[in-house]
Amino acid sequence: MKARELVFTLFASLFLNSNISQADEISTHFDQCVKAAAGDGSQIVACQTDETKAQDAELNKTYQYLIRKLRPFPAALLKKSQHAWIKFRDSECEFQSSRVIGGPQGVIAAAQVEFRTNCLLNQTLNRKITLQKYLEQSKHEF
Repeated sequence: MKARELVFTLFASLFLNSNISQADEISTHFDQCVKAAAGDGSQIVACQTDETKAQDAELNKTYQYLIRKLRPFPAALLKKSQHAWIKFRDSECEFQSSRVIGGPQGVIAAAQVEFRTNCLLNQTLNRKITLQKYLEQSKHEF
């Protein structure tokens, strides 16, 4: 096996075998907040918004640490990737929230907000987990 194939196999193995999941990353504060909301949509949105802010702060810390750790060329590619991800996240969440149809206008608007905040939280968690995996992989670079 060539060195390049070995490196690729190592990184693929690390990425695919990571045990990090969204459930592991959600804060206990979020769980408590959602339980306390007792099904109130606006309260759940507030919980999601707060959790997204907290997760985004963690994502940004991981991103900044990773950028400092990488060599210049991969760091530039990661920056490009991050900018593309932000555009994707925003478009994806806009699309997901647009799929809410039927019912009174006020109910639709509230559901769209709930879908959007849920999407933002999920996208942020997924990206944070991906960056954490990249960070773990960077420890094995030679």
